[in-house]
Amino acid sequence: MEPLQLAWTAYITASLILVALCWWASASWKPVLLARLFRVWVMVLLLVPAYADVEHTYLAPAWLVTLFTVLGEGMAAARDGYWPLVSAFVLSTAVLLAGAIVQWSRRRQAAS
Repeated sequence: MEPLQLAWTAYITASLILVALCWWASASWKPVLLARLFRVWVMVLLLVPAYADVEHTYLAPAWLVTLFTVLGEGMAAARDGYWPLVSAFVLSTAVLLAGAIVQWSRRRQAAS
């Protein structure tokens, strides 16, 4: 196994363990929507990739790409790292909230 594959395997395994721990820790949170948002945001933060090089050949976790680019080159150069994160956060939050609204309206209709 190549070093890059080994690194990705270790990272994804550790990320899935962390997601499982966060899921377990938020299982009793009220309201449930808050727990779901937390879970989705943790998954987005850990699992969204971004291109790590100028040639767009290697992927890395977007939060790491953003962190190292901001530290090395400044916030203006970090667009390749933070844009996938921001997009995924907005899209996942919108989908989750839309689902919650549909679920709420169905419960309301069933109750009346």
